[in-house]
Amino acid sequence: MQYVSRFDGPTSDARVQVTRDGTRYATLQSGAFGKVAGQAIVQATGKNVVFIDGGVSGATLASWAETGSTHRRQLVNSIRAAGRADLVLLQAGWNDAASGLVRSREEQFRLFRTLIGAIRSEAAIPNAPVVLGACQNLHGGVAGRQDQLALQRLAELDAAAGIPDVAYGFSTYDLPTHDGTHQSEQGQILSGGRFAEQVIARLAGQTLPRGPRGTAATQVSDSMTQIRLDLAGGADFMPASGLDGFFVGDAAGRSPVTSAVRIDANTIQLVHRPLDMRQGTVRYALDSALRLPGCVRDTSALARPMEPMLLPVGSAATGMVPAAGFEPAAP
Repeated sequence: MQYVSRFDGPTSDARVQVTRDGTRYATLQSGAFGKVAGQAIVQATGKNVVFIDGGVSGATLASWAETGSTHRRQLVNSIRAAGRADLVLLQAGWNDAASGLVRSREEQFRLFRTLIGAIRSEAAIPNAPVVLGACQNLHGGVAGRQDQLALQRLAELDAAAGIPDVAYGFSTYDLPTHDGTHQSEQGQILSGGRFAEQVIARLAGQTLPRGPRGTAATQVSDSMTQIRLDLAGGADFMPASGLDGFFVGDAAGRSPVTSAVRIDANTIQLVHRPLDMRQGTVRYALDSALRLPGCVRDTSALARPMEPMLLPVGSAATGMVPAAGFEPAAP
């Protein structure tokens, strides 16, 4: 909601507008994310940009997807009044986890599929692509909520992999906030650049850029595992040591790694407690709010952070982001 309503950002540009009902348009005056993204798209394409504001404070993915959703009806009415929407930015689900509403990874994926299908059908934009903004960190609160956020983040990856023309757009866990949850002005400036990069690539018919992704977890010994990365944009990753956010798990439970260090331009080596490789998994950005200096990022201009990950430990040939249905082990 704050992307087109909070923080000044750059100077306003008459070619970047906002409408909140699909009939009345105005130059976007406040909303650092919208202004940064809009101006970057204008500069790259020469086309004007209009944001159809559908943001709702405190909304959940469940409330957006439910039959007769007020949030969805308001957005659909605005899209119909505007005549069309060329792309949908969807960022929802953090409130589900914070409120204890996440029942399973499969259920959150179903909600994504239901919501995206309903927006496309009800707004008469069946071919509109969708870009997902991933959930921000969840700090403190009731025990078990982090597990719910982990399921939500995995469902976001599932939605990008399993729903036609849905892209995993940008991670947000590394962005500064103004209240511990919502992005600060600098956070919006960074995420606005990441979103614009997605839109510009799509309009140019190019492969949409993504942050580093773990593609294989290979056990070197019972207490050492190597993670292979796919680097779609930047040709390298950072930082070189002190990497944060990795956990290992097996039938005995899960625990943080002892150390995580880069050993070459595509490989991270983890040292951890002895792991039963027959049931072993490696997790990233799922189990706790990351300490920002240790986040894995690529070396692109936008320093895209590594995507959340849940990998079974096996050979390099079999490691992959599991499809919906691969649940994290109980804590």
